[in-house]
Amino acid sequence: MSNLESKALIAAAIGVTVGVISVAGMFFYQQFLNKQKYQAGNNSLEPVYQSLAKLQKEVEALRQQQKRKKRSTSLNRKNTLSSNDNTYVSTENDLDSYSTAGTDIADDEFFDCSDVEDGTEDIESRESTSINQLETELMTIDAQDRTEEQNECTTYYKLKELIELHPHNVGVIWRFARACYSCISNFTDVEHKTEIISEGLKACERVIDVEDADLHKWYAILIGTHGEYLPTAEKIKNGTVFKNHVMIALKIRPKDPSLHHLLGRFQFELSGLSWFEKKLASTFFAEPPNASYDEAIESFEQAEELATVPHLENRLFLSKAYIAKSNFKKAVHLLDDICQQSVVTKEEQNVQSEAKKLLETHSKYL
Repeated sequence: MSNLESKALIAAAIGVTVGVISVAGMFFYQQFLNKQKYQAGNNSLEPVYQSLAKLQKEVEALRQQQKRKKRSTSLNRKNTLSSNDNTYVSTENDLDSYSTAGTDIADDEFFDCSDVEDGTEDIESRESTSINQLETELMTIDAQDRTEEQNECTTYYKLKELIELHPHNVGVIWRFARACYSCISNFTDVEHKTEIISEGLKACERVIDVEDADLHKWYAILIGTHGEYLPTAEKIKNGTVFKNHVMIALKIRPKDPSLHHLLGRFQFELSGLSWFEKKLASTFFAEPPNASYDEAIESFEQAEELATVPHLENRLFLSKAYIAKSNFKKAVHLLDDICQQSVVTKEEQNVQSEAKKLLETHSKYL
């Protein structure tokens, strides 16, 4: 059985409880990138260039900030030395031989030389080189993620090395979390999968107070994925953590369609809980998490509105939410649209296959 087929089976089992917010095989962001990859072919890679330009701009801003800090430190040192020199000259003004006045050495040149002598310029140069290297590596990783199949864990191992060098760099950490999610599909051993997921979670938790949409998005995704391998009680608790971090990411990036889809999935699963599952949830929370199909529909429709390319799985779950509300007209319209789409990836084929079955079952209600 292929990795994508395994993902589909896992996704089919996510209705057991709210904690089982499995993102395997359904995560909108991954689908969006896959859609771009297959449709683009040899066409323009403008989205990739835009992303790289954004990353380069952020790194350049960081570099300039470091330079300003270094210059401020250097200026303070110069002022201190200048003050000491003036005091000396005023008390020993008969010793002109100690003054630089009338020589070819200007004050600025003297102090510039002192910067070099104490290693400031050398340190700045080394740090700038380090930033340039990291910038290049991250841009390469992002470009590969958008244009290549992720069938191996090469990116995971590369980012694992970068994590050792930059343990608190948010850009490295959220990419490592993304790589952990991609990598686990290559393994069948549950213990090894949970070990990789835990690595990603621990890395994110080191900087979890930072307001970064990608950080909280991928932390939520790993939380949801981890729920597949936990007891029911832990799954329920994880469901709430999942939602909290999705909401944090949405606050930072409100127009991200993938985040609206993830929120919709949470609301959809929560709405479908059985009486027993809701009773179990009430033992852990004074006010158990609650959601409605109407809320799920609103989130899925928001994802549809913001998406730049059709995302079949979002439409599939939107149709399921309409079915749950007995709005068969809208559901059938969406299902028929899915069936008419040209599909490429295995995941899209699975979605279309499920849509055909639902269409056959519910078209008779019209």
